[in-house]
Parts: sequence; C-alpha cells; structure tokens
Amino acid sequence: MLDYHLETNDDLGIFHLHASNANAMNERVLEAVATGLQEARDANLNGLILTGYDRFFSAGLDLIEVYQLDREQMRRFITNAEEMREKFLAIWFNPAARRGIEEMRNDLLTRQNTC
Repeated sequence: MLDYHLETNDDLGIFHLHASNANAMNERVLEAVATGLQEARDANLNGLILTGYDRFFSAGLDLIEVYQLDREQMRRFITNAEEMREKFLAIWFNPAARRGIEEMRNDLLTRQNTC
C-alpha cells in the first residue's frame, strides 16, 4: 500500500499522506511526499492541497527511527528534508504561486458553498 493518495478534480489535487505512526517524518515518509508531489506535478495541476489523516498532517520528526541512522544515512536524511523544505518555500514565496494558492482556496470555498 502506498503511503499517500493523490485525488484529482479537474485541475486541482488533494494529496493525502497516510504513512501510519502519525505521519512522523522519516525516510519512508519523505520519499512518499516526494513521489506524491512529483505525481501531482506530472498531472499538471493548478493547485494542490496537502493533508494527512485525523487532525494533523504530521506529528513531526520520527525520533525513534532517525536516532538509529548511521552518519551517512543521517546526512542523506537531512539533505532530503532540506530539499523538501526548499521546494515548499520556493512555491510559497513565489508571488505567482501565492496568487494561484489564493485563487484555488477561493475556488474551493465557492465549490463547497454551492454543493
């Protein structure tokens, strides 16, 4: 079973992360997020909502698993986590992307109110 599900509706997508253990960030979860985001990018969506399960997206860092990594594995994990953070920041601080996010939010609110 995949650790995520990408739901699409027209040009909008919802990325559901469900990697168990409260979606605690470890190598497996980072890989699921990277793969799911690439799938969304390949689908040429105009907007994407990230969500987890229950009431949260992620509980944070998976300290138990990360503690067991050796030096090289830790270096790779940190590099992957930083790359993921940079991708999110690049999207959020891009003025065109922020306008798109606001437009998508307004569109979704409109769709909810008409259903």
